[in-house]
Formats: sequence, structure tokens, C-alpha cells
Amino acid sequence: MSDITLEINPNVSTTQINVNQNAIQITPEAVGLVFNTGGIVGATGATGPVGATGLGSTGATGPVGSTGLTGSTGSTGLTGSTGSTGPIGPTGPSGGPTGATGATGDRYATTSSTSLTIGTGNKTLTIGTGLAYTTSQSIVIANSVSQSMSGLVSSYATGNGQLICNVQSTVGSGTYNSWAVNLQGAVGTQGSTGATGPTGATGPAGTSGTNGATGATGATGPIAGSNTQIIFNDNNIANGSANLTFNKNTNTLSANLFTGTITTNAQPNITSIGNLTALNVIGTTLIQQAQEKVVSNSTASSGTINFDLLDGAILNKTTNSSNNFILNFRGNSTITLNSIMSANQSMTCTAIIKNGSPSYYLTQVQIDGSNITPYWPVNGIPSSATTNGLDLYTFNIIKTGNNTFTVVSNKIGFT
Repeated sequence: MSDITLEINPNVSTTQINVNQNAIQITPEAVGLVFNTGGIVGATGATGPVGATGLGSTGATGPVGSTGLTGSTGSTGLTGSTGSTGPIGPTGPSGGPTGATGATGDRYATTSSTSLTIGTGNKTLTIGTGLAYTTSQSIVIANSVSQSMSGLVSSYATGNGQLICNVQSTVGSGTYNSWAVNLQGAVGTQGSTGATGPTGATGPAGTSGTNGATGATGATGPIAGSNTQIIFNDNNIANGSANLTFNKNTNTLSANLFTGTITTNAQPNITSIGNLTALNVIGTTLIQQAQEKVVSNSTASSGTINFDLLDGAILNKTTNSSNNFILNFRGNSTITLNSIMSANQSMTCTAIIKNGSPSYYLTQVQIDGSNITPYWPVNGIPSSATTNGLDLYTFNIIKTGNNTFTVVSNKIGFT
């Protein structure tokens, strides 16, 4: 409770005080105050106790004072927690009505119970009616993946379903009466070739290996005499000089102005690696024994008989002749005799002809298909043959020039 200080004007009889909207009227007499209008006012005495509330009516409300200044805005309060999700609303109406059904497309898939045997050519079968097959369409007629036929449509009757197909390829075999028929898929176009990938980088070269140790020097070969040692060439450069030289790069043995005798120990065989096509010997050759190849032929002698001298110099016909015949001497079917002989060379050959009854004989001699008139013994050209025996014809063919030959012949019969 606050103290209230009153200042009373002694010139008025009554002073009004408003406390909590209650008016209190005080007169000097009511409080026993004596106002000395001429002297100094003494100090205010202590406030007496509050009197009882008066009985008068409440005075009228005083006027509202002017609004005070607005205070500064306070800080924003904390955000409240999110409220719970509200209930899901009802589902909206479905889409619009279903559109009308489109027109039916072309149909091809069908079946057939016609009995057919798998094979190429025209096949007639009954399939479904009202289908869209047209001429030259590719179709497949299949009983299973391992029994089917493929071909082109020749004709199709939509009313009764009769289909004629020209079958061009088949899988499997057999006769069946249950078929699935449909169009054959067309082959797609070939895709473009992919770009070539870049060439990979060349790997680094490996380091060179160390040189191997030098091998020991071989023993010196024997020397037969002055300038007769065999020299082995390295890289076509001779490491010495001699009359007899072997070149290991060309595998040739050559004698340079060599005179005398070359002697070796006895050799059971001298074998050529590959075919020894020619052996040229200048001078006299001493042969103790020689074996010659005999070409045996079981075809009966008649017409023109090709005598291929590159196959062998003795022809032995092992079946009785069936008619008179011609002998044509040649190298073989692709090489002429003229090409393998030089001028002033000769070849000796023999034809052994077997005869029964009747017997037949040689009527003409040819070389490379051209007629030659050979020389015969003075008893004349053969005009008969040995019945149930053998006729031995010998020929010494001498080449005197290009496609020019002298042939000396003889015939002996054996029974």
C-alpha cells in the first residue's frame, strides 16, 4: 500500500480525493485540521488508518487515457509439432467408356488333318477357311520341330480352305496327318559391319639373350692329297679352296676340273630323298645288275594304247587282245616324249602283248599322237600274231631333231 500526500487549500471548504475510482471528500473539520493562513505550515503528520468505505454511489468512469507506445515485438515462439494425417478421401470416378473393337486383321495360323508325306514339290492340303493367304507367300507346314516342309503358296481357296504349296525344303521324313500351318518369317536385312577396332600398341622388344658358349673345335678331317679336301661352304662363302666342294645351303656336291677316281666304301643302298628325275653320266658306265619297272595293264589290247615312258619302259598287257591296236609313245598324259628327249638321244622300250584265239597284232606306231613309220626286220611288217601266246615288241626310239624320230622295231612270238 502506497503513502498518499495531501495538499489542502485552506481557501476552500472541501477537498475531493479519488481513490480506486471512489471519491472521498475531506473537510478541514472532518480531520480536525486547523489552517493557519498566516503562519508556516508544519510538517505533515503520519497518515492515519484508512477509513471505512463511504456510502455514496460510484462516480462516473473517467475518460480513457491515450494509448501508450507499442512495445517491441517479442521473439517467435517454437514451431508446434505436425498434426496427424487426415483421412483418405473417396476414390474418384473411373475412366471413360471402353472404345469400340477394331477391325479383325489378316489371319494365317491354322491347322490341317490332310495326310501328307514329307518331300519337295506340290502338296495339296485343306486348312481353315477365310484366311489371308496369297500366291508366292512363304509358309511352313510342320508336324513338329523335326518334321516340317517349307515352300511357296501356289493357290488358296478361301471358301473351302484348299491350299496348294510348292515345297522347296524339308526337315525330317515320314507321313503325317496333323499339321500346323503359318507364314514363314522373312529374313531380316544384314546388319552393317562394325567399325574396325584400333590396332593395339606394339609391345616392347624383348631383351637379347646372351650368346651361347662357343663349341669345341672339331677334329680336322683327313686329307687325301693336295687340293682334294672337301670344303663345306658357310653363307655361300667358301672357307677354303678345293676341287671337290659341298655347299650345305644348296645341298650340292660339285667337282671343279676334277680328274681321277672317287672311291667310297661298299654301300648297300644309295637313296634319293624325293624323286630322282634324271641322272646324267658322261662316259662309260659299268652296271653289274639293273632292275627295271614293269607297268602291268589288264585292259584288253585294242584301239590306241598309250605307252607312257615316264611311268616305265616295259608295258605288260595281261589280258588277251580283243582287236588290232596302235601303240602311241609319250611321256605321260600331260608331257610329250619330244619334251623329255634331246636330239641324238635314244630310249629302248618293250611291249608284251597277250593273245588268245583269235589273235591280234600291232598295225601302227605313233609318237605324241603322230604316226611314225618304224623300221622292221627284213622279213617285213607284222601282219599276224601268236595265237594263245605272247608277242614281244621291242622299240629303239632315236630323236634326230625336234619332233623327228627314227624307230627301229622288232617282234618275236612266244608260246
